[in-house]
Amino acid sequence: MKLEEPEEERTKTMKILIQGGRVIDPHSKTDSVADVAIAAGKIVAIGKAPEGFEAQKTIDAKGCIVMPGLVDLSVRLKEPGHDTKACSIQNWQRLLRVV
Repeated sequence: MKLEEPEEERTKTMKILIQGGRVIDPHSKTDSVADVAIAAGKIVAIGKAPEGFEAQKTIDAKGCIVMPGLVDLSVRLKEPGHDTKACSIQNWQRLLRVV
């Protein structure tokens, strides 16, 4: 009997292809519709996937923006009377960094 690998371990070896999204990366001045190939948690190509790359998971990103995480320097958590806002912001912390 084979035990299922924890999700964190699976994503370290997984190959993912994000197809057809608008890729925006201010650092490299990229703003175009492209595919993004990811292997072992790292971006290995933007545009055409490397030769021999076989994705275990494909994500259709048509109509979506694909970009690095964001930093929100002006977020205010737990403002009086806005308790649900704090909970909502905390759910988004996977996508942005709160400073």
